[in-house]
Amino acid sequence: MEPISLGVSIVMSIGSLFGAGPGPVTCEYSPSSEVVSVRTLLDVSDSTREYTLYELDDGYAIYGGTWDDPSMFFEGSLASVSPYSGVIGDDLYYGGPGEYYVYHHGEIKDVDDCRLPTAEPANISEDEAESVMAFVNQFDIIPNARYFAMLESFPQNSQGRCGLVALAIYIGYLAVFHSAKFLPYGTGFSNGSKVVSTPNSSTSCWESLSLGGSLSYGQFPFALWDNLMPGTTPAMFDMLMSKIHTFMNLEPGSLGLVTGYPMEHTAIRDTMSDYMSSYMGGLPLGTSYACGLANDATMKSILDQGRPLILTYFPGVGITEIWENLEDIHNVVVYGYRETSAGTRYLVHMGWYPGTLDGTHTELSGITPYGFCAIQFNGAHEHLHIKSIQPGPYRYNCCSCGHVTRS
Repeated sequence: MEPISLGVSIVMSIGSLFGAGPGPVTCEYSPSSEVVSVRTLLDVSDSTREYTLYELDDGYAIYGGTWDDPSMFFEGSLASVSPYSGVIGDDLYYGGPGEYYVYHHGEIKDVDDCRLPTAEPANISEDEAESVMAFVNQFDIIPNARYFAMLESFPQNSQGRCGLVALAIYIGYLAVFHSAKFLPYGTGFSNGSKVVSTPNSSTSCWESLSLGGSLSYGQFPFALWDNLMPGTTPAMFDMLMSKIHTFMNLEPGSLGLVTGYPMEHTAIRDTMSDYMSSYMGGLPLGTSYACGLANDATMKSILDQGRPLILTYFPGVGITEIWENLEDIHNVVVYGYRETSAGTRYLVHMGWYPGTLDGTHTELSGITPYGFCAIQFNGAHEHLHIKSIQPGPYRYNCCSCGHVTRS
């Protein structure tokens, strides 16, 4: 069996987790994080399969498999709370990474529909940031991995539109580290007939830059963004929604298969292209796509080049029936990976729970990769001042990359 390699060992018997079984399950955790609870997750579609959820002081891990192999790692984090935290209901169900359910009032519901309200999130502390990055740094990561690990400003995923959320997150990254020409600026956005607005949508696509600390003329240090990264708003989601392409361009509900907006790699590429053509006059010079069917070798090669990618996957291992599982398709941003004796695990921003860091640094296994899309900008960066503020006698003009000039 292959334990999660995260620190000291805690051994529990199979009997305490599943009932009778073949022997002990060993799970390893960070020395700084204790096991708070061990819970059984039922498979949402297969009654012969169960999973084990370890909830920690500072993280969680989910293992699963058959009765003969309950130790297969599916997902986890040493700095995010359990996706079942605060959930009201009885039996907990799991459908693979990103698929979290609970039995409540006679039916199986998404955990987000049965969660206790939480207080407004506060800015992350230095200690919390260090904890997150200590986990992230265990992976082979892209040069600017901290952006994704600390990104809590992004549109809400609603009604099966994770592809648009992943693309909005990716566009924010491109605007910060490559070119502001990926991001509309200087003009507002009015909803058109094809746009489905998200809650609290605004006309500004860009979350305000955090200008804490002392400002200086010239380059604005990355550290002065505190720990939370600037990101895209629901207005970006609306713009992308107005140009959306779906899996084989299926309409929601067609063939009785699709209830959301499943997107594969080509749909993400085409949505991005139409968005850029409509709102920015086309892709910036020097921009190219890498897009195709996903496999470990290709994905790791792109990550090794310092580029994040959007991954399309099916929750669960060995999924071969695409049409039967189309509603379960997920899209996440991948920005790191690491090798284990059981294979490659990926570090991803799940695109869940904006306003928190839960899901910004999740380790994924137990999936069937389908496709990937990466966007490469090879041009020279040009400062475009998309935000202007005047906190005192001087006005500061800010580029999406963090560059500030004073006037």
